[in-house]
Amino acid sequence: MLSRMVAATRPKTNVSIEIIRDGKEKSLQVQIGTMPQSQEALSPEKASVWGLTVQEITPDLARHLNLNPDEEGVVISGVKPGSPAAEAGLRPGDIIKEVDRREIKDLGDYNRAIQQSTKSGGVLLLIKRGEGTLFVVLKQAEK
Repeated sequence: MLSRMVAATRPKTNVSIEIIRDGKEKSLQVQIGTMPQSQEALSPEKASVWGLTVQEITPDLARHLNLNPDEEGVVISGVKPGSPAAEAGLRPGDIIKEVDRREIKDLGDYNRAIQQSTKSGGVLLLIKRGEGTLFVVLKQAEK
């Protein structure tokens, strides 16, 4: 739902959003941006295999999520209910640090790694959640 609202808003528009962080409501001002042309887009078919929506960690996003400004990886922005990602317990705000033991620094790394991993029927992710990390295995649903 959030991704659709962002897509329907003009770039460079300032918007106010409300989030819940540590059980407390917070109001944030954000500016809608555009995806850099150099980033590779993951096809909808590949994204739907795992049920994940991810985005680049920008300096603004790092600040709003209370991350180190130099944090590398991609942040999960959406998880489709009933998907392999949902079944594995992934949630928005988790940071993907590795895909099949390949380090993920940005969206380009993620897209390349995830496309290669879909050939095997499963994928191993290293996830950073809060101060800890965990490995999660996603398996494609039986057809």
